[in-house]
Amino acid sequence: MAATLLEATRASHERVERLEKATANILREDPKSHKEKIIQQHKVSHLLDTLVDEGHKLRRIYEDADASRKEEINELGSGNVFASFYDRLKVRLLFLLL
Repeated sequence: MAATLLEATRASHERVERLEKATANILREDPKSHKEKIIQQHKVSHLLDTLVDEGHKLRRIYEDADASRKEEINELGSGNVFASFYDRLKVRLLFLLL
């Protein structure tokens, strides 16, 4: 799981890109029989379903209903990024130790 919302967003975009490439690679193959064509269609269908799910995740992140994304962006742009990072790291370490 990503440590920050922005990292989760980046990872989700990367998954979308990989799913698109995988779909294109499968569709480049020329099925030799009807059975192979059906298998190809099932693979593509599964990849597209997964891609749509990732798109829904990204949409929820960009809608930013709880303003957490905006807060994280503001936090990164508010001066000392390293202090902010180490503060979050301390909180995570304390949480892990409990």
